[in-house]
Amino acid sequence: MTERRHLKQLIRARMARTGESYTTARRHLTAASTPLSQHRLSTLAALMLDRAGYRAPHTGEPFSEAMLTGLAGGIGFMYAIFEYTGLPPMLTIVCQHHPDPWLPAILRRLAVPHAEKQGKLDLSGGRPAYCTVRRNDYPYEIVVTASNDGQLVIDSGFDVTTMPEPEFRTQWPRHHQIVLEPGGVVPPEVLASGLRDAIATTVAHLTGPVLGHKFDVNFGFSGMTRLAAQLRDARTKKGWARRFADPPAFAQAVRRLHECLDHEFTAPGATRPLYASFLDEAAPLLGSSSLPEAAELFRSSGAVWSQLAHLEPSADHAAFFASSADLVDEARTLEERAVALLSA
Repeated sequence: MTERRHLKQLIRARMARTGESYTTARRHLTAASTPLSQHRLSTLAALMLDRAGYRAPHTGEPFSEAMLTGLAGGIGFMYAIFEYTGLPPMLTIVCQHHPDPWLPAILRRLAVPHAEKQGKLDLSGGRPAYCTVRRNDYPYEIVVTASNDGQLVIDSGFDVTTMPEPEFRTQWPRHHQIVLEPGGVVPPEVLASGLRDAIATTVAHLTGPVLGHKFDVNFGFSGMTRLAAQLRDARTKKGWARRFADPPAFAQAVRRLHECLDHEFTAPGATRPLYASFLDEAAPLLGSSSLPEAAELFRSSGAVWSQLAHLEPSADHAAFFASSADLVDEARTLEERAVALLSA
C-alpha cells in the first residue's frame, strides 16, 4: 500500500508540473509495458526500446514480446540437480536461451547504440535505466523509469512499484546499468540479419556445445535425454528414484518441475509457444516457408512441457517418473523435427 501511495503522489506531482491528465501522467511514469506479459525479461526489453523510440520496420510499432524473445536467443534447455548437505536435491531447468544476457543480446542483434556503465543512476533525458539488483541473493533485472523527490519508479516486467532511492542503492551493489541512445525505425536489413543470427544460435545451443566444457552434457537435446534417462533410472544414485525417494524431496521435485517449466526463467510452456509466435512473425521477413511449420511443432512441444509441469503427483513414484520421462521424450522428438526445419 505504501508503494501505491508513493506512485499516486508521483503521478499528481507530474500532473501539476505538466498539466497532463491522471491517465497520461500515470502512463508516462509507469512506462506501461506489454500487457499480460508472458516473459519478464522480454517485457523489460520492450519497455527500454519503446521509451528510446525504436520501432519494428515491418509494423512501424514497438517490437512485440515474441519478436524480442526470439532475438534474445529464444528457447533453450539446461537441466541440473544441485545437492547440498541437509537439504533436498534442488532441481533446476532453464527453458529460455541461456546463458547469454537477455537485453544485451537483443541490442547487439538490432545494432542499438547503448552504454553499459557503473555509478550514479542515469535517468537523464527521461531515459529509463536497466539495472541488475540483488533479490534473495540472486541477480534480478529491473527497469527504473522515473525519479521524483527521491522516489524511484521501478518496473519488474510484471508490476510497477516505487522505492526510496537510498533503499534502492542498498539492493544495487554493483551499480550496473544499461542506458539506450535514442533511435527510430530499425533498418529492415538489420532486423533480418539479427533474426538469422538469433535462430542460428538457438539451433546451435539445442544441438551442440554451449559453454565448451563438460557441463554441456546438460544443455539442449543432450540435457533432455539426460533428464529422461535419470527419471527412468531406478538403480543408481543419479536416478530420480533414489534422489527423490523421501516424501519432502519428491514434493519439492514436483513443485520445481512446475516452477521451471511454466514460471521461472521462462514463459508458460517452457517458452515454446512464445517462440512459435516469434517464428510466425519472422517468417515473412525472411521469406521462409519452413518457419511456420517449425512454429507449429514448437507449439506442440510447449503443450507437452505444460502437461509435464501440471502432471499430478502419484503415490506410485515410479509411475510418475515413467510418465514424466515419456513426456520429455515426446517434447524432444517434436523439437528435433522443428530444429531440422530451422536448419534447412
